[in-house]
Amino acid sequence: MWEQILKHFPTILLVLVVLLSIFTIVRIIMDTNNSAKTMAYILLVFLLPVAGTLIYFSFGVNYRRRKIFTKKVIANKALFLKI
Repeated sequence: MWEQILKHFPTILLVLVVLLSIFTIVRIIMDTNNSAKTMAYILLVFLLPVAGTLIYFSFGVNYRRRKIFTKKVIANKALFLKI
């Protein structure tokens, strides 16, 4: 069994890298507003799939803004229920 897995390991690894790249590119397109920034991150992920993905999720995603937005949504729901 392990021989078969090791025999197909390069193919499995390639499929995982392609799926990771596709997921990351879709996420870049959905999240980034600036078209130049979007194209730069897509090019980075296309040329260096694993490193580009790590760089995007390290520096390209504004986690602080997401956290603030989530708190705002919760506060709005609480205010709506009070009214």
